[in-house]
Amino acid sequence: MAEETFVKLVRAGKIKQPTQKSFTVDKWRDAFNSINQPSDEDAKLYSSGLWFHDRLETIRDILKHAPKTNIPSSQIIQAYINAVNSISINMRSTSVDIIDIIGKLLC
Repeated sequence: MAEETFVKLVRAGKIKQPTQKSFTVDKWRDAFNSINQPSDEDAKLYSSGLWFHDRLETIRDILKHAPKTNIPSSQIIQAYINAVNSISINMRSTSVDIIDIIGKLLC
């Protein structure tokens, strides 16, 4: 019989994923720690799950404090993600411009 891996546990639905309401960090950690010799793929999935959980919790917290509207939460989440992406792109562009200016000043 094939050895159980963390990836297989997650794919089989035996451990809840960060996108699911019943997800807990403790259960995620316990499931990962139950694997005898986790592979690199297992470790990457484990770390990625924690990273996504942290981001999703931030979004959920923002939504808790958002004013009540008739707009579906899925549209609010999409608008939030769009805004973050836009800000991120603008910051990157600005950073590149600043680096170029500093580079020219130092030459």
